Amino acid sequence: MSMQRVRGTLVALWGGCLIAFWQVPVQAAMYGSDVAFETTDQSMWAPGTAGILDINHFIGPQWNESGSIGGIVEVTTPSVTLIPEVCLWGVCTPAVTIPAIDLGDYGAEISGSTDGEIGFDLALTADSGSVNVAYPVGTTFEWPDPQDLSAGAPLLISTSFAEGATAMSTNFPEASLTLDFVFDVHAEGGFEVCVALCGALDFPTIDIDETINLVDIDSNTTAITFDVGPITTTAQIPDLDTSTAGTNASGDLVSSGIGSDPLLDVDVDLDLIATTLLGLPPLGAEIGIFGASVGYNLIDVLVGANVQVVQTFTFDPTLMVQLDLSDGQSKTVEVGNSVLFNTPVAKETTVTPTFFLDNTFTNTTSLRIDPTFDLEILSAHLGLDLPGIVNGLGVPDIAVFDQSWALPFDSVMAADFTVRTPEPGTLILLGTGLLGVVVSRRRRLIPA
Repeated sequence: MSMQRVRGTLVALWGGCLIAFWQVPVQAAMYGSDVAFETTDQSMWAPGTAGILDINHFIGPQWNESGSIGGIVEVTTPSVTLIPEVCLWGVCTPAVTIPAIDLGDYGAEISGSTDGEIGFDLALTADSGSVNVAYPVGTTFEWPDPQDLSAGAPLLISTSFAEGATAMSTNFPEASLTLDFVFDVHAEGGFEVCVALCGALDFPTIDIDETINLVDIDSNTTAITFDVGPITTTAQIPDLDTSTAGTNASGDLVSSGIGSDPLLDVDVDLDLIATTLLGLPPLGAEIGIFGASVGYNLIDVLVGANVQVVQTFTFDPTLMVQLDLSDGQSKTVEVGNSVLFNTPVAKETTVTPTFFLDNTFTNTTSLRIDPTFDLEILSAHLGLDLPGIVNGLGVPDIAVFDQSWALPFDSVMAADFTVRTPEPGTLILLGTGLLGVVVSRRRRLIPA
């Protein structure tokens, strides 16, 4: 075989090695990590924690004692040996002994125990308005297989995430105060006397457990009413809590609600004002005739308004990650996007991901005013749905608070993962070696 044919065969073999190498199937490398962000008891009105009180305190003496006075002893006579045991020439005579005699118990003892408390039991809770947010996610990183990277090519890492059981809840300002008078006393005891034999007598047992409520105020259930002539006003803090589970199409957590009770309920007796201001005779009265009572009401007109609190909360999160490579490179990217690095020189590079949650929290609190109108003529009742009419005209809620800020979350450092960079393949090394043999052989055959 000529040298030219040998050289052609080896070159073809080397080329086949290269083709075989590039046709090896490759798969992208992946890494996943679960990350959970949570914050609780944040203020719904400003950055920072909510003012929350939870106090339970007893004011007064508390005790648990037991004891006794005197004592009872057991009396016995000692045993007495009159003739000791005597042994002569291997023969023993038994000892003569007067045994001990139990003469019984003697003495007296008074014993007793008592426990209880007498005083005031105070319970105070308060919440200035709080927010809780849970935002768990599962994250994924993906980058090319080492065989798919050419030497010196940049390293592209793609990021993505999937939400877990995300949720948000809010608690409207509330407070409660309870004060109870407590009389809880338990006592028992007895008397025991022993003169050889014992006798006992139990004292009457005292067992009293009484609680009297003195104050019970709950901002969500206690209403205050002011009645000034023709105007009656009822005010209370509404019970308004909101919650949501799962984000909307925009990736936001949104919760909203309206108070279960009006913040203000105002009623004005117009006919009473008219008759008072204009000096007209009363339009209704009670008349007594021969011991009987007759009442009439020609006309009764009441107008007023219910003022309710409406709240809408929006939590807009942006999941971010900082990727720190062991070769000193560091970049920050929104999870869901890709980030490009220079290809590391080392064959293996450690990547440390640190997650943090950029976010915007918005509280929009409004007042919804529903007017009321009630007309009663000769005991016939006429009701007009003015709230429906007013709302039909497009009367908007009155915004009294509309602010946004970021809720605090601790950053989360996940476990490291390793990225492997390109290495020469076995087939390439083999092909290169064969090519080197051909070149070396050719040089030997060429005369100097």
